[in-house]
This record gives sequence, C-alpha cells and structure tokens, in this order.
Amino acid sequence: MVIATQPQEIQVAEPARDGDGQPPDRHESLTEPPSLAWQSRAGRGLAILHPLSYGITNAGLVAAPGQTAFLDALASGFNLITFDQRGSGSSAGAGASTDWEEMGADLWRVADAAGVERAVLYGVADTGYTIAHAAALRPERMLGLVFNFVPPKFVADEPSAAGLPRELMSRWFEPAGTDEGAADDPWQLLDAFGVDEGDARALAERWSATSSPPAVSRRRDLISRADVRALLPTLDHPALVMQPKHRAIFRGWGDAMAALLPQARVVYPSRGIEAIGAIHAFLAVLTSDIGRQASRLSPELSATVESSEQSVGALQRIVVAVDDDVASGRAVELACRLGEAQKAAIILVHVVEVPYRLPLDRPPEEAVRRAERALELGRAIVERHRSASCTSRLVTGRVIATSIVRAAAEESADLIVVSDSESGERRNGSSPVVAEVLRRAPGKVLVNSGRRA
Repeated sequence: MVIATQPQEIQVAEPARDGDGQPPDRHESLTEPPSLAWQSRAGRGLAILHPLSYGITNAGLVAAPGQTAFLDALASGFNLITFDQRGSGSSAGAGASTDWEEMGADLWRVADAAGVERAVLYGVADTGYTIAHAAALRPERMLGLVFNFVPPKFVADEPSAAGLPRELMSRWFEPAGTDEGAADDPWQLLDAFGVDEGDARALAERWSATSSPPAVSRRRDLISRADVRALLPTLDHPALVMQPKHRAIFRGWGDAMAALLPQARVVYPSRGIEAIGAIHAFLAVLTSDIGRQASRLSPELSATVESSEQSVGALQRIVVAVDDDVASGRAVELACRLGEAQKAAIILVHVVEVPYRLPLDRPPEEAVRRAERALELGRAIVERHRSASCTSRLVTGRVIATSIVRAAAEESADLIVVSDSESGERRNGSSPVVAEVLRRAPGKVLVNSGRRA
C-alpha cells in the first residue's frame, strides 16, 4: 500500500489483495516529513503497534527468520503494525529524535496512517519508553500495554537497581570498526537479549547500513537517559510485563515495572512460545472486555458493536412459531443462523386454535394435520444446520398468540421468532397474531415479514 501525504491530510490507497481476498503483508511509507516506514501483518482482531527497537528494522527482519517467526506468531489473529523508528531503516531520513515524547507522537502518526483508532502497544527494550510516552500522550486511544525486556530506568543508578550497568551498556554500544564516524554495531545488545546469533548479526548489519552516526549518537544518548519511573503510575491501563527467566541480567526488571503500573501483571516466560501464550491470553481478555472492533471504531461505536454481539450471543433458546408456508420456513432458517455460533436450541411451536364449542383435547383433524406438516417442515430446515438442536411442540389453545407466549415462557426462551405471512389461511403467522405476540411477549421478538413488496 502506498500512502501519499498532503499537508494536514493523509491519503491511503486501497491495498492489492491476494487470491483469498485478504491484504498481503506489505510495507508502507508515511511521506509527510518526517517520513516513517511501517509494515502491517493484517488480521481481524485488535491492532498492536510495535515500534522496532534499537538494532532492528523491518528490512532486517526479512533476514532474521527466528524474529520473523516470533512476530508472525504474535500477529496471529491480530493486526500487528511494526515501524522503523526515526534515524534507522526506511525511517532514517527523518533523523533521530531529541526526546521520547516526539517518538511517542510518531507512534500515533503511524496509527493514523494505518487507520487504527485505538491499539495495544508492544515495546521491547528501549521501545518500552516509546510506548509509555505514547500512552501518556493519548490515553483515550490506549487499549493496553505490553512491556518485554524493559526496566523502569535503562541504566541502573546503583548495582541493586533494575536496569543495565553503565559499563555494560557502553560495551554494547561500541561502534563497528575503528574509523571515525563509524556507526554502532548493535549485535552484542541483540545477542545479550536472547536473539539467535545469526538473526542478531543479520539485523545489526541492515540496521547499521541505514543508521547515520549522528542519529545513532542521539538515540544512544536518549536510551542512556531513559527513565519512566515517574510516568508509569499515571498509565492506568491494563498492562502485561514480561520478565524472561533465561537471562540473569533481566532479573527484577519486570517486578520493578509492575510495581509502578496501576493495572499490571508480570509473567516469567522461559521460552518464546511461553511469551506468545502470555500475550495472547492478555489480548483475549482485552478482546472479551472491549470487542474485536475496538481498534477500528471509536469507543462509543465499539461499545455499541460489542453490546450488539453479546446480545445475539446470549440467545441460547429460540422459540419459532411455525406454519406450513415459505414465510415460516424462512423464520426457522433465520433462527438457526442466529443461534448457529452459540449452538442455541431451536424450539418449534405450532398452535392449533380450538374453537370454544370443542374441548381442547378434540382439535379439528385438518388443523392437526396442518400442524404436523408445519413441524415437519421446521425440523427439516433445522436438520440442515448440523450444529443446531431441535425440539417441536404441537400446542392446542383458544388464542394463538397467548399460547405462543405461554409456550415461550415454559421453554425459558430468550427470543421468539414469528413470521408475518400475507396468506389469510395461515393462522400462526397472521398479522393479528404477530401484533398480539409483540404486545404480550415478556422478552425479545423477531418478526420475519413474508409479505411481497
């Protein structure tokens, strides 16, 4: 997808689509100065915004299969957006940032370009500070935070504090080569953080090739001074903090972060698959609370969509008033589809109206035969939906609408489906019956009109 940007306006072209209609993985660029480059692994779930950390670029990930596999797994079912931060990769032309607030603002510029309303923010190492500042800048667009390998202060003030010893950081940020002006070679940092050596060298090579020494120097200075201890207590959003077990150097980082975040939970993964599992569990809880559309819609519309989905998903027992006509068949089909996802029980009801001159247990024979045809038709339609269970009831009564409502109450129905047939011969779906059901029903009623336009 190519994004052309005019002053105060971002124009996004429709992406090419692959054979199954889904947009392929793609690279995009935000061309309004400062230019930023981003890539989307498009999924239908919540959006995850991930600024790439020191030493990593989108181009470098192509040559790092282990890291790519991790991000692909992380993105499964979600819309993961990774972007090169200022000063490196395809965002090198933007120059290096002078403060973390600027980098946080860049994150929301990428979100705007990607059409993301609200997002979960994922930060690794130094990008934990990017997402923390982004969260503080736009809290109304925040869904949650995930911190991985992030101390509350990057360089520890004292040996017992959570963070890196200053001498170790200095060693990690050594320039590649001895020439004056040579760029840093970040492979030592990546290797220490558990990245496979081959991946680390491939990532570092591509990052160094696109990062100018002045930009690297400014980035290194920002990282060495990174400190969010005062900021974290203000981030009142669900947060997941990961403290990997496989490196002693990270010990205490997650605990120190979680102690400062109001809604944080810390986990201690020993392998990448455990980290993925923890993140997906965190995202599943968020999705359950706010719905899958929360990243695409405003909070108000997202809440409305979620309430609508929950309302339909709560339908566990659906009563359908049936007759032996097409309108009634469509009502049964509609009920089956409404209840399909949650495997709702379908209860077919036909009321034989018995005149007052006859005993209730002596209904007219022709009316009984029609009732049996109506129930047989309904059962045949339900059987085509293998996930739906079906029961049928032939009810005798003096007033059809009253009998339908009573049967629904006896069945503890969540919904009554009736068809408004144009045929005067059909009683269970006549307009007067439907109107009376709507008036008397204690709960939800869905009317399927069988009238021709």
